[in-house]
Amino acid sequence: MFDMIRRISTRQLVLTQLPTFAASLAIAEAFYRWDGFVLRCLAFLVTWYTIDWVVHSTVRAVAAIREEDLHQVKRHSSSPPKASSLYIEDTAVEAP
Repeated sequence: MFDMIRRISTRQLVLTQLPTFAASLAIAEAFYRWDGFVLRCLAFLVTWYTIDWVVHSTVRAVAAIREEDLHQVKRHSSSPPKASSLYIEDTAVEAP
């Protein structure tokens, strides 16, 4: 835990880990009613890991889709016109 907190930035800690931690804590408090502390603690940690994994996977998938779309836009905008003619009002005019 100390290593995780030390390695990630404060911004990343607040934006990614704090919401998943809070959601996991709420789920654990609402649904886990076992008598043993260790069992509830382990269930909380598994819940936190699972929620964090889902969020991380979703963010990576969305980023990959956006990057793919960005590459397609760049490909289409940087390609030169393929025809040697200019079309004006449905009439072909040869380029000079």
